[in-house]
Amino acid sequence: MYHGEAELRGVNPRFQAPFLTSTDEVENCIIQHGAHQTARASVFGFFPVILALVCVSQLISRGEFEGLKDLLSPECISEVSKNLSNYSLQDRHMLAVAEDDIYFAFPYQIGMIIEDDPPPKLQRRWVEVTMCYHVFLGMGETIRRGEPPPTPGDLQRNREKLIICNYRFIRNYTKGVNDDWTINKLNHFRPSGFS
Repeated sequence: MYHGEAELRGVNPRFQAPFLTSTDEVENCIIQHGAHQTARASVFGFFPVILALVCVSQLISRGEFEGLKDLLSPECISEVSKNLSNYSLQDRHMLAVAEDDIYFAFPYQIGMIIEDDPPPKLQRRWVEVTMCYHVFLGMGETIRRGEPPPTPGDLQRNREKLIICNYRFIRNYTKGVNDDWTINKLNHFRPSGFS
């Protein structure tokens, strides 16, 4: 069970408990990762950011844009689908992130957007949270074999296995608006391409 109802307010239903989902793929992700994921990933106490990365990256890697409809903004889906068409099958496969390959996640930026309209209109507000995830491909498998997790030196020597993912979540907090967190920007890159 999740930490509590109050913590789930405003969470996109696709990132909640299985009985609240309508997309089989996301439901399977949630069933597979369950409460452990929420306990580990509720960085802000209000949405499971690790689960979001795992589910979204896996759907993108398979090109299943229908499953992303309620998770990503339409503009984000359009840009991702356009860029994905340039990827090889191997590159697409590498976009899928496994939960146990994530070794570090933190909020990079938290911002509030406020649009003031002249009275009598409401002040419109949005909150944006940019999450940064560090992924070490194969880390989970290494640990399952009983080997120690990678050290900082291992990470440096194996730069080709490192992937950095940035996901920007947004939610409308305007008074009277009932909105869910969605992703409006995302990127995955490999620092091995930089010297």
